[in-house]
Amino acid sequence: MRVAVTGGTGFIGGHLAACLARRGHDLVLIARGVDRSDHGLRLVAGSALVHASVIDGSRLRDAFAGCDAVFHLAGITAPRGAQTFEAVHVAGTAAAVEAARAVGVPRFAMVSSRFAAPDAPHPLFETKWRAEEIVRDAGIEHTILRSAAVYGRGDHVVNAVARAVTTRTVYPLDLRRRLLRPLAVADLVTVLAASLDDSRLVRSTVTVEGPDEVAVADLVRVVAMALRRKPVCVRVPRWLHPFDRGAIPVMVDGSAPPTALPTATATLPADLAPRIRFTVGAIVDSLPSPAARPAAVV
Repeated sequence: MRVAVTGGTGFIGGHLAACLARRGHDLVLIARGVDRSDHGLRLVAGSALVHASVIDGSRLRDAFAGCDAVFHLAGITAPRGAQTFEAVHVAGTAAAVEAARAVGVPRFAMVSSRFAAPDAPHPLFETKWRAEEIVRDAGIEHTILRSAAVYGRGDHVVNAVARAVTTRTVYPLDLRRRLLRPLAVADLVTVLAASLDDSRLVRSTVTVEGPDEVAVADLVRVVAMALRRKPVCVRVPRWLHPFDRGAIPVMVDGSAPPTALPTATATLPADLAPRIRFTVGAIVDSLPSPAARPAAVV
């Protein structure tokens, strides 16, 4: 199959592209640029790279032409200049859907967030919800995966915590006890790849989350153990939190997924359920390279 991936050189896009290439699919990777956070994941041999803004309908139509499926993975965790949540998540999704319909792409899949909701407190999650609605209302064969916080090589969760615990001896935590279900990128990619031909995922919105419920404090400790660091965790009011909230908003603003949504979500088939446990070993595999891991604190 010929498959287009928006955000194809980003974190999730890079892992998905590598998986699809191993399965013999032809790839068209659409991106504004190349994510340099982990060079080994970003470009897949033999794939076509199209430099285009996700809101450039003409470029998207050209890139999607002849494709059997589109994976819409373009997204941001913090606004930067013209790359706002509204522009990327809402206008970008509308442009991608319209381009796919215009050239007759039969399948469309996107990754959202399990925190997405019409009344979400953070604009990242509110705009993700509106992006979901655009896809659901488009009248196309689609799959929407509402993902938990995703970790793996090149991620923006574990690596943000890793940077913090290697540069500080004290790690501040919000006063509220926050619970996450971290999702290994390999598990997410497995479900995405299945959506190409699994009829159980057609016209469905599915929540995908890891098998372990983890408090943010425990997440920090597991990452620290993988790095052989020993930070002191101290709870502080949210407004005193010194780290970039844009990098990991799910740990600051996404304290709990919405309990009720206007649109029902489907149950993920049991054979596709994530199985990778959130362990020290999994975190070690998520870090950039063994040579880059700091020595133990003594």
